[in-house]
Amino acid sequence: MGSGKAMDLGMNKRIDSNLRSELSDVITLPKVVPELERLTWRAFTIGCLLCIGFSVLGAIGALLRYEIIGTGYLPRGVVFIMLLLLPINALLGRLPPSLQLKRSELLFIFCMLMAMTAIPGQEYANHFYLNLVGLVYYSAPGTQWEGMFVKHIPEWLLPSTDPRSIAVKGFFEGLPEGTSIPWLLWLIPLAIWSVYFFLVYALIALFSALLSRQWEERERLLYPLTQVPLEMVGSTTAVRYLFLNPIMWVCFLFSAGLYLIRGLHAYFPSIPDLNLQRQTQVLFPAGPLSVFNYMPTHIYPEMIGIAYLLSREVAFSFWFFFFLRRLQQALRMWLGINIEHEQFFTMQTIGGYIVLAASLLYTARHHITEVFKLALRGSDEERESQVMGDNPAGSARLLLFGSVACFLGIWIWYRIVGIDWFYGLLMVVGLLIASIVVARVVCEAGIFVYSSPFRVNQAIFDIFGTDRIGARNTVMLTAVSWVQIRSTATMAMPYLMQCLKIGSAAKLNRRQLLLAMLTVIFIAILACHILYPYIIYTHGVGKLGWWPSRSAFNTSNLLGNNLLSPRHMTAGNLAALLWGAAFTWFLVKMRLTFLSFPFHPLGFVAWLGWPIDRYWLSILIGWAIKVAVLRFAGYKAWYDLRPAAYGLILGICFIITVWIIVHLFYPAPPVIIE
Repeated sequence: MGSGKAMDLGMNKRIDSNLRSELSDVITLPKVVPELERLTWRAFTIGCLLCIGFSVLGAIGALLRYEIIGTGYLPRGVVFIMLLLLPINALLGRLPPSLQLKRSELLFIFCMLMAMTAIPGQEYANHFYLNLVGLVYYSAPGTQWEGMFVKHIPEWLLPSTDPRSIAVKGFFEGLPEGTSIPWLLWLIPLAIWSVYFFLVYALIALFSALLSRQWEERERLLYPLTQVPLEMVGSTTAVRYLFLNPIMWVCFLFSAGLYLIRGLHAYFPSIPDLNLQRQTQVLFPAGPLSVFNYMPTHIYPEMIGIAYLLSREVAFSFWFFFFLRRLQQALRMWLGINIEHEQFFTMQTIGGYIVLAASLLYTARHHITEVFKLALRGSDEERESQVMGDNPAGSARLLLFGSVACFLGIWIWYRIVGIDWFYGLLMVVGLLIASIVVARVVCEAGIFVYSSPFRVNQAIFDIFGTDRIGARNTVMLTAVSWVQIRSTATMAMPYLMQCLKIGSAAKLNRRQLLLAMLTVIFIAILACHILYPYIIYTHGVGKLGWWPSRSAFNTSNLLGNNLLSPRHMTAGNLAALLWGAAFTWFLVKMRLTFLSFPFHPLGFVAWLGWPIDRYWLSILIGWAIKVAVLRFAGYKAWYDLRPAAYGLILGICFIITVWIIVHLFYPAPPVIIE
């Protein structure tokens, strides 16, 4: 009897299965598309106004104090604004409900601010205005670089070619009393340069949107920094869980308290100073191991928290390859090679960047191919949804043809200003290579501050030689590098990729999100066109902060040395470049072949530069804590302790921003150096 029932059940299952199969051929069930949260005019307006205010505060802090409010790929100033908005928004809930911002509106505002936060700082504005006029000022008669720069720059790209004009001399030495700012002289140059700036940011935005689904859904990157705003602003339950969690507040107060004490020490010397940015002393008086002398041992609470959220192999690889670089330098010294260590490591990194970018694009080849076919042939909504996802940032044609159009637009702009077609092409390709690798480092490893340790234009100079490139190309390649390409702190693509990920996770309409981000980027650039000249003409370069007051002078010296003392690719540098490329390929291959392979290629390509020098110890501490928790308490304990990591991150974001604002009114030394 039981056997008969089993046979009947099995037969029924087969019949049901066959029936469903036949019905599926006749009936196509509609695909359930999640309802997307649209960008409201209220959120857009608030985001634009905050963008302008952020630009004002960022320009003042960066120029006069060199304390940058938008530091980091989880910008401290933006997190600070959200920490203020959340309780204000909660209070609005006691009034008519229509006044309270929805979760989606808060996240739209966060992403809009995040997209533009670095523009009034190291990503663009701190370089462009000072260096543009500086090339004229420091090529004046009687100076070291007399007449070397200006003759190679089209005059319509400069406010003046005369170092004695009010546009140049007043810029550096301050305007005489009663003299107005020569805005008309800036009008045409800024209009022409703005076309280039907009093309660069549009290219990066569209290219980011093109790759976003590949990284989010197919490769499933962690995007560790996006966890913080999503937890802060998430659902009502998530907000209650995070902000009512005592562990979060303990770590918040600990992180904020460290830098509260540091800041108070500047005003009240009797309060002990907590120096969290130390270095080793003389550990080895001589010999190869002296490379470990004066090694930075900085403590950054937010990086400890971020490392706790990372996968173990990624965090391990970052501090491991930092030590490997030191050991490699020690080996070179032991072999009697005591020169050009930095150039040797830079060439390895360039080779690693090229191979890693190529491997990332190769991994995404199927996705890119499908987008290409879709853009060329067009198709119905169902096919578009299969390729681009349910919440694309744009149509296949927009993202693909838009990226190509911006790429060609930049290259044509280069040709118009006199850059040779080959070196202009290398510059744009180099920008994309650097952007995609830096974005990968941030989206997978969550490094708080990171940019390529080499400048693309300088890499071109070192590989081909400025004597072969020519003086005009050398000068103009330097000038066009002052947006994105020159940045040694942050780049735009990681910001935009993270915002697109937040859009996916929170079901924000990503078409509207992309448009909103591009809008605030353009607003920030236009705001800087007014703010930076105004502040500099009002004070003069000599009265600016320690970094901006020397920026143009250092840039002129570097450019002059590039012209007079060109470097050439040596056999040793070529070997280093090829070795870096081969070793990166080996790491990529081993990661794809063996899931448990402990060394991540991101650790190797990010082993050079000031961010890893300062962050290595904090990454090591965060990694060790995570390993210990997983080993002795298990995954659930690690998960339950995540609010501690969020507290460390939020605490320092809050207190550092507070001190930056206080220092604008009551000057004191910065509490943190980055």
